[in-house]
Amino acid sequence: MFKNMFKSKKLSSESQTFQRKHFLIGAVILVETLVLLFLFLKLTMINIAVLTSPVSSWRPTEFSFVEPMVGGEAGASEILSLPDDQINNIDISFQTSPDGASFAYIVKTDAGQAVVLNGQSGRFYPEITFMTFSPDSRRFAYGAKSRDGERVVLDGQEGKLYDWIFTPRFFTPDSGYFVYKTRTDKGDVLVFNTSETQPYDQIYEPLLSADQVYNPLIKSDKIRLIYYGRRGSTLWQGVLESGGAAVK
Repeated sequence: MFKNMFKSKKLSSESQTFQRKHFLIGAVILVETLVLLFLFLKLTMINIAVLTSPVSSWRPTEFSFVEPMVGGEAGASEILSLPDDQINNIDISFQTSPDGASFAYIVKTDAGQAVVLNGQSGRFYPEITFMTFSPDSRRFAYGAKSRDGERVVLDGQEGKLYDWIFTPRFFTPDSGYFVYKTRTDKGDVLVFNTSETQPYDQIYEPLLSADQVYNPLIKSDKIRLIYYGRRGSTLWQGVLESGGAAVK
């Protein structure tokens, strides 16, 4: 009899343990379901709010633009009357400096071609081949071709006459040097402002040091430009550093 009673109590205890386990499992499942349902409803309400919100609510407000008014423009001012017979040439050649404060364009007449910088015309040449502003907007260079050759006019000053000038031609990121390649009767010459390298049979593409190539807007106190030149079967390397002369 005692044996049966002990067995009955054991079965009852096991049954209660089993029920408690099932109750806990059910409670955990219920809580997880409620949490998932809450997250679903929250995401749904966010999507509805985005879809129904007016467009103006997400427009950027850090910029503003003043629309010109006919007869008296607000935010714009008349600075120059352009010659009617040069409109096509001006439209094609018009350039502005990086800071937007200066502008240049080319005019063509029977006398030749000339660069107009901020409304002031330069000398006429048979052909203007290129023009460019420096990164700091303070300097300006252009190419002028005549029957005898081609030269660079840098900051209003005529440079040496060469057989011709070709790419690359650029200002260094610090605006300190205008670099271009030329052809002479002795070979290729690389020019830094007005300083020349020795002539080579071939000058390969010069390049700026890596940090200045990929980050041209970084203000650096040091500019380093590397170029390679071939004379016969010998390869030479030249280096230009700010404050120094080209290594020939």
